[in-house]
Parts: sequence; structure tokens; C-alpha cells
Amino acid sequence: MRRDAAIAGLAEGGEPIAELAARLGFSEDTAFHRAFRRWTGTTPGAYRGTTRGAYRGGTAPASRGAAPVSRGQRS
Repeated sequence: MRRDAAIAGLAEGGEPIAELAARLGFSEDTAFHRAFRRWTGTTPGAYRGTTRGAYRGGTAPASRGAAPVSRGQRS
């Protein structure tokens, strides 16, 4: 399923979003962005930001309700 392949590809983080979209058979990255947002409720870039480094194989974490990752803040 393209949704599962998209989630896994974004979570792994090594492939540019445009290349992932083309590999999954989308004619344009905008079509991929719309489909991904419809599937998950978030954009591919936002999803990648919340899962970067968290995916190590198996099932990627669900994105609905995922909190954004804070960058540069220290406790």
C-alpha cells in the first residue's frame, strides 16, 4: 500500500520527499502532499520532523495527535 510505504520512507528520512513521491508513483509532489495529508492529517515534512530518528523498522508510529518536536530549547 502506498500509504504504508510513504510512512516508512518518511520515517527513515534518507530520501527527499520529491523522490519518495516519484518512487511511489505520484506524478507530482503536490499530489503526494495532498494524499499524505488526507491519509494522516499532517504534511509529509511535518511527519518526518516528528519521527526523525524514532523509526527503526517494523511499524512506523501513527502521526495523528503527534506533538511537534521542539528544537533548540533547553530545560
